[in-house]
Amino acid sequence: MTTWASAMVSRKTAMRRRRTLAIAAAIVTFSTIGFVSCDTESPADIPTAKEEFIAYAAEAAQDSQDEYGVPPSVAMAQAILESDWGSSKLTREGFAFFGIKCNGQSPHASGCTELPTTECDDAGCQKVLASFRTYDSPEDSFADYGYLLSSTSRYKAAFDHTGDPKLFAVAVANAGYATDPEYSSKVIGLMDEYNLYQYDE
Repeated sequence: MTTWASAMVSRKTAMRRRRTLAIAAAIVTFSTIGFVSCDTESPADIPTAKEEFIAYAAEAAQDSQDEYGVPPSVAMAQAILESDWGSSKLTREGFAFFGIKCNGQSPHASGCTELPTTECDDAGCQKVLASFRTYDSPEDSFADYGYLLSSTSRYKAAFDHTGDPKLFAVAVANAGYATDPEYSSKVIGLMDEYNLYQYDE
């Protein structure tokens, strides 16, 4: 990346940080629940109140977009769905917002952990034990999600739709991101309900 491009990314990151803090301040004004920034050291501090979780995830999703091109609205909706608003055991213990399996190499993951999960196929859905990637920060988790989509050939078609988050979400689901047959509908439903499109550039 050129010095000029790096400076532009740095300025954009700083602007986002100020915007995120402004959103957080507004939330705190109207809520008795405090806001925890993405700079927190402990995954146990991840906010689970919906408005606060959205503000918390926005900056990491936008930074991942800068590096890998995934629309923030899609990343945030998938993070909400996969982590159950930051309350899942995997998220609370390992900053893992996307339930990415421990297959292949990752420049962002710090380790792996085994947890039960539900997988579906033509025969139905069943509980299985699977190994998932863990991270040192929410930024690493969102970056790894972007890295996975952008570096895996089966998701290539999704990047024809970076300007249309709904088509992007459908393409990711159709490529097999999750075994839930209703996955894309759930992701799009979250984007619509919480107007996550406002975080797209």
